Amino acid sequence: MAGRRTALLIVTDTHADPTFRALRAPQADAQALADVLRNPEIGGFTVETLVNRSADEVRRRLNRLFNEAERDDMILCYVSGHGVKDVSGQLHLVTTDTEHQLLPTTAVAASLLRELIDNSQARRAALWLDCCYSGAFPSGRAPKAEGSVDVVAQLTADSGRGCAVMTASTAIQYAFERGPDPHVRGSAQPSVFTDAIVRGLRTGAADLNADGFIDANELYVFVHDEVKKNTPDQTPTRSVQLVGDLYIAHSNRGLRLNPDLPAEIRQGLRSTVTRIRMAAVEELGELASLGDEVARKTLHQLSEDTNQPLAEAARATLSASTASPDPQPAQFLMSPAQPPRSKTEPAQIAPPPGVSTPYPPQFRRLLTYEGGTLSVTAGCLIWQFTAPTWTSAITLGGFGLVTVMFSIPLLRLYALRREDRSITLTKERFVSTATFSPDGSILATANFSGVTLRSTETWKTVAGFKIGGTLNQLSFSPDGTLLATVCRNVVKIWHANGKQAVALPYNADTTAFSPDGELLATSAQDAPITLWRTSDWKPVAQSSQIRPEYHSDDMAFAPGGHLLAATWGNAIHIMDRALNESQLLKAPRSGLFKFIAFSPDGSLLAGCTAERSIVMWRTDDWKEHKVLTGHRNVVTAIAFNPDGTAIASSSWDGTVRLWNVSDGRVIACLRGHLGWVTSVAFSPDGRYVVSTGQDGTVKLWPLWEITSLSTAGHEHGEAG
Repeated sequence: MAGRRTALLIVTDTHADPTFRALRAPQADAQALADVLRNPEIGGFTVETLVNRSADEVRRRLNRLFNEAERDDMILCYVSGHGVKDVSGQLHLVTTDTEHQLLPTTAVAASLLRELIDNSQARRAALWLDCCYSGAFPSGRAPKAEGSVDVVAQLTADSGRGCAVMTASTAIQYAFERGPDPHVRGSAQPSVFTDAIVRGLRTGAADLNADGFIDANELYVFVHDEVKKNTPDQTPTRSVQLVGDLYIAHSNRGLRLNPDLPAEIRQGLRSTVTRIRMAAVEELGELASLGDEVARKTLHQLSEDTNQPLAEAARATLSASTASPDPQPAQFLMSPAQPPRSKTEPAQIAPPPGVSTPYPPQFRRLLTYEGGTLSVTAGCLIWQFTAPTWTSAITLGGFGLVTVMFSIPLLRLYALRREDRSITLTKERFVSTATFSPDGSILATANFSGVTLRSTETWKTVAGFKIGGTLNQLSFSPDGTLLATVCRNVVKIWHANGKQAVALPYNADTTAFSPDGELLATSAQDAPITLWRTSDWKPVAQSSQIRPEYHSDDMAFAPGGHLLAATWGNAIHIMDRALNESQLLKAPRSGLFKFIAFSPDGSLLAGCTAERSIVMWRTDDWKEHKVLTGHRNVVTAIAFNPDGTAIASSSWDGTVRLWNVSDGRVIACLRGHLGWVTSVAFSPDGRYVVSTGQDGTVKLWPLWEITSLSTAGHEHGEAG
């Protein structure tokens, strides 16, 4: 559970407006929940409680909470009190000074909460509402609040990733407070909904898979069942927009493992089958040898486990991963000898001393299972299944077969590793982006702690600098002497030796250097595009504000420098060097454009949308050239190769795809990252693709090896 963990509890039980009846439960709710969330053995949150505060104070505190959050932080917001709708059907959360006739200005709109979550850098947020709405209720229970409204729809429409909403009831039900009758009297007791949350967290009963952690899905299932058991007429509901698991708390059940470990390894370590646990320990050893601190700490933890075989295996693996020298890449990945380059050619990139990730022969598995068939074709796992478990026949260095049972997720990990033809250069916590210097002599990578610059001749670190938060963008100037970074909407310019040159006074979300290096373009939400002269960092031109409801996610100059393209919502705006708009390109459907790139000769412009497609236009007539489809999730980056014949794309679906520019077909689908792929780029000599991932790896894909692979067994993209 890396990052800060902050919980804000907002409770209201008294009101200046007599329209809103007093509530019995909220303060008891908050106290019980705060205790369990604050407990370092359970929630480990920093907890703040706002009791009977004004709408303005609540709005300000919510705004500050989400604005100050960083990408790796976990934010939990809990609201207990009345929820009402205005005449247009919009949901509002009632505060102590709310007036029922002035809801928009005296209450907290649900749309504000949604907007704050969407715009926050934090990618892990949980919102729990113990408010409720209209409907009948059984005698003996006091319903909360008035008015019918689809709360989940209003809190999650268009929400970004990483948000889990759980509410006490559906749109047509009340949430019930315990009590002998619906009158407000007697001692305070927790509500049915909050009581279920507290019990599930405190006892660990919500840890349904006994893995030592309670995630948002498990908690909802537990709360739903408990509430329905106690009050059949109340149905908690939820909306989850997540990639991966959102961990809420520790539990006292099962082996407690760091959730930053790959899910397949965690599941393998908790298996009841010894050989599966041992295989997971081997995976930990490989990650530890790459410098993964979480894996190393997990091995230390396992070395003290009461399971003696597991502890011995962990100690042996830990010793081997610490003592072994840096592994060298497999020989078949080495490039053939290249002739000396001229001074005008990009630097020749040496084979990196990373880890060649395909398994050696003793780990290559022939997989079968009861009730189905399974095969491995061209490194791609293909199966049909009717049973939840698998039998694996493992060849151990020619010494025969050992049959064990594998769970599907662990098999997926092994299949992925068989398919991985990359060189893993480094393993860190989370790598957001990587890019080569224009001459190819430097590879720059960025993670939460800062930017690292490596020489591609020795693959050793030559410089680095801290950035103070999550990096949005990293780019070299055309001559390679400067780098521009965007972090928390602040643009900083750095020298290639890691020394800061200047911080620009305007906020920005994205930047782009002109090909001649004389200009830097910046853009931010609710702000015009600005051109800065790089000789003195003075602004020389500004565009009119294009569409204030959107912001530009990416910009790119055409190779000749005469045009600037900028994404803006569902359109790409093409401008001349004076920022006068000359062309508007619309998304083929309703998707929003995220990233763009010009081909090296400037004849094509490519843009990827939130709908997972990549569109290419001809720049001579701005007619559509091809639409590339095939990714199963959001495309996170695109890049042309140096001669413009291929385009690479990365995606949340965990793959990098190489496409033929002329006909739009897939050249290769590269799998190897355990999670989102966050960026992709070609080396200037065209011999490598570099990709970065949520799993913390920086991977180099040798194209002379990759492009010779058959794409049989992969999903082919479709050219439109």
